[in-house]
Amino acid sequence: SLTKEQVEEPKDSDGDGVVIQEFHPPLINNSQVVFNSDETSLLEKGLKFSLPPPLKNEETLANVVADLTVQIGPGVNTQKVCAELVRNTPLPRMSNKLGGVIQGLKRKIKEGDLIVTKADKGNAVVVMERSAYASKVYEVLRQCGAKESENFSFPNQVKEVRRVINECEAIIRTPAMKKALLVPNPTTPLLYGLPKVHKTNTPMRPVVSFISSPTYLLAKFLDRWFKSYVDFQSPHSVLNSASLADVLKDVILPPGTTICSFDVVGLFPNIPKAVTMQRMGELLVKANIPHNELQEFFDLLNICWCPNYCKFEGKFFEFPDEVGIPIGSPLGSLISEVFMSRFELDLFSSNQVLLSHIHYWHRYVDDILCAWTGPSDLLGEFLRYLNSCYPSIQFTLEIGETSINFLDLSVSIRSGVHEFGIYRKDTTTGVLVHGGSFCPVAHKIAAFNSLVHRLTRIPLSQSAFKKELLTIKHLARVNRVNVDVDVMVRRKATRKTLDSTTSLPRDLIQDRRLRWISLPFLGKFSLQLGRALRPFGFRPAFYNPTTVKGLFVRLKDPIPVDERSGVYKLECRDCKGFYIGETGRQMKLRVAEHLKFWNKGQLGKSAFADHLINSGHSFREGSEKLLHKENSYRKRTALEHIEIIRHLNTDAIKVLNTYIPEDGLIELVYDAHRDFSFD
Repeated sequence: SLTKEQVEEPKDSDGDGVVIQEFHPPLINNSQVVFNSDETSLLEKGLKFSLPPPLKNEETLANVVADLTVQIGPGVNTQKVCAELVRNTPLPRMSNKLGGVIQGLKRKIKEGDLIVTKADKGNAVVVMERSAYASKVYEVLRQCGAKESENFSFPNQVKEVRRVINECEAIIRTPAMKKALLVPNPTTPLLYGLPKVHKTNTPMRPVVSFISSPTYLLAKFLDRWFKSYVDFQSPHSVLNSASLADVLKDVILPPGTTICSFDVVGLFPNIPKAVTMQRMGELLVKANIPHNELQEFFDLLNICWCPNYCKFEGKFFEFPDEVGIPIGSPLGSLISEVFMSRFELDLFSSNQVLLSHIHYWHRYVDDILCAWTGPSDLLGEFLRYLNSCYPSIQFTLEIGETSINFLDLSVSIRSGVHEFGIYRKDTTTGVLVHGGSFCPVAHKIAAFNSLVHRLTRIPLSQSAFKKELLTIKHLARVNRVNVDVDVMVRRKATRKTLDSTTSLPRDLIQDRRLRWISLPFLGKFSLQLGRALRPFGFRPAFYNPTTVKGLFVRLKDPIPVDERSGVYKLECRDCKGFYIGETGRQMKLRVAEHLKFWNKGQLGKSAFADHLINSGHSFREGSEKLLHKENSYRKRTALEHIEIIRHLNTDAIKVLNTYIPEDGLIELVYDAHRDFSFD
């Protein structure tokens, strides 16, 4: 634990005139609900703050064992080591005090009809009334030209997607590829909004979640396929701020140069569709893609892009067909880059006389840094020209004269040479992964590794370097992360020097041979498990199963439990019979199949239906329950196996599943042949 002096706010200056930036408050409460100090403190730690699992140990254990079963394979020694640790190491649980704080927050959020989310810029936590949130989302839908569609049929859209994929012969050739691109239990793309707290009246940025949508896997496939054949990178595009600094550090500007920035207003929702698809076709033809593959690509692209629809508060909305792709689409980055490369190609091949005043033009997505050598009053005329190219694409202009903020850089000109500093927006809160977060140490210092890398990577001026170093130390203090920033900087500088003098890789060969596996972080247990697995060639990458975001953020329309995939159970009304099953489709569809076989007297189709038919018993209405939500087939089957064995060890019920003992991790942990309890 740190002393009071260690966590005090630093002074605004270090005594040499270097002033540290003031950060935005981490919590914005726009509701009338008052939170107590414990509730406020939890929300102020940010949405990524991790907590011990609130689940019962049986549920936590089941997820760990299922993850291990899927990933470590059949190695007997590996399974024995894991089983020994699982059975003999106590799992962490959330304290009653913390659980009370969480329950109090949930109660206030429910009673006040509130939503909790992050700000669009920065990472402040925003609390607001749901009615105000919904009103702002509807307003942005209106501005985007979206129309409510009462006749839209989501099942028909799913069928159409499956038809187009199954009819493919050129790009998607094999049945296995087609099956891999079909989402087994698709859901509607769901709209939500992020509040722009840096703007007047806090408008919303619309984001559409395409995860589990019918075209989600197909869109990701098309993105990879196109990029594997086409190199469409614009000569004006930069990868990040570091690459921009590399380009500019040796540029000498003529006297009187003005640096300015252009920004596209809402690029994604306003991209002209026809022009973009035409450009994609030109690039594919240039790459010598056969005509049949070209035609199939556009058939698949069209089914991903049209209709452009989403769902909000139970209503379907369709966006205009002519322009736009929603923020959140897997194709968004590809589509936007293709259009902007076409825009720049047309711009710089035109006869516009004002182009002679552009010394350089560097773009990151929709933000453009420009060095203008002409009179400043001509910039307005050039802006009007840019805005006349496409009706839906409009630019804004910021004139910085000799200094400007661009991305996370402060760029200034002195004697014709660029100087760089680190820039943070006014909405930046300074909240990183808190030192008290229940997560691996590597997660807590990851942000500082990134900050130190940027500090040593970008050619900063001496004063900018000192200011950023002090800022990083300040962030370590306020986030209570115990890191020695000076040591990190020295190590990074040494490594950078070594990298410049040798071509040999730094990583050890044996580390590269390790296989990464994903496991939940459960404190001491996870660290011991990581050490035990390393000799067998496995290296865990831990994820945090319980976060503030997971507990409180509910922006998207909820998916009914009976429409989810996972492991479920059914009960017999007339005896203690239980049936455990798994399904990758909606649970209600699979349950309906069991009942159909029972009602029609069809034997051999379902173990549960067979029991009801042979015994003359009936189904207990409303007994269907989803035990685990899970989309992954392999993890579902592991969880199903676990639940069958757990129920076999319970004398109070009768498991109707046919159980065949196996030699594996699940049996080693739960041991179906003798009593074993985790209570």
